Amino acid sequence: MNVVAKTQCKPHKKTKRDQLIALLGRKRSLTLEALSAALGWQTHTTRAAISRLRGAGFEVETLRNANGRPARYCLIHEFPVIDAAMVNIE
Repeated sequence: MNVVAKTQCKPHKKTKRDQLIALLGRKRSLTLEALSAALGWQTHTTRAAISRLRGAGFEVETLRNANGRPARYCLIHEFPVIDAAMVNIE
């Protein structure tokens, strides 16, 4: 029996959440419509996923234009920001 084969982990399958984080982490911000098209989601689903990322501690910035163009979204930090008040260290 090959012991090494049993201990090797399967490669991590990229989830839609991982894909959304990668899209938001690009240098150029994206519109809600562009994010939805890339993920194959409807816009309300994409908006809800962005809200869940914010709830998980990710800083997602919404860039609004005064000239009527659609808002654009981008990720400020790659990893969730942890509020020190939320962490209970004894």
